[in-house]
This record gives sequence, structure tokens and C-alpha cells, in this order.
Amino acid sequence: MVYEWSLSENPGSWWMWFNVTASDATSKMDRVEYYLNDVLQDTVSGPGPDYSWKFLYSGGLHITIKAIAFDIAGNQKYDEIVDIDFINTRHFKINLIFIF
Repeated sequence: MVYEWSLSENPGSWWMWFNVTASDATSKMDRVEYYLNDVLQDTVSGPGPDYSWKFLYSGGLHITIKAIAFDIAGNQKYDEIVDIDFINTRHFKINLIFIF
């Protein structure tokens, strides 16, 4: 999972983009689910390999973002970013590619 951020038009807020690259040559991909603090926020369906989700982050919260990639056979892999509270002082990128 890769995430990036940029300032929003609202002072003290940032747009955060989360991107997952997932592929499965045998079963083919089905979807990626994005969770914020273990609550489903979005499901991005399709053959991939790229799946994206964005939300407006206001800072000051301890949050965990999890992405779960599913292939058509029902196999899954996940990655998570834990406690990105430090975002207002750092630009951070984490790369993860799901390959079943």
C-alpha cells in the first residue's frame, strides 16, 4: 500500500490517497476493501491491478488504515498502516504489492 497526502482547501486538513497494487495471474483479482480503525470505508472492485481510495484527514487522531485484497477464489492478503498521527510533520510512503 502506498499513501500520500496533500494540503486541502480547509486549514488543518489533508487529503490522503491510499493506493494498492494487487494481481493474481491464476484466479484474477476481485476487490480491495479499505478500513479506517477497523470500520469498512470503501470497496473498490474490478480486475486491478490498481485500487485507490482517498479521505480528508483532520489530524490529531490515532488511526489505522487497512487494505484487504481479495482474488476471485476468495484468497486474501492485507497490509495496514498503524497510527499515522505524525502525518502533519512528515511525508511518508509505504509500498506493498499484493501478488497471490
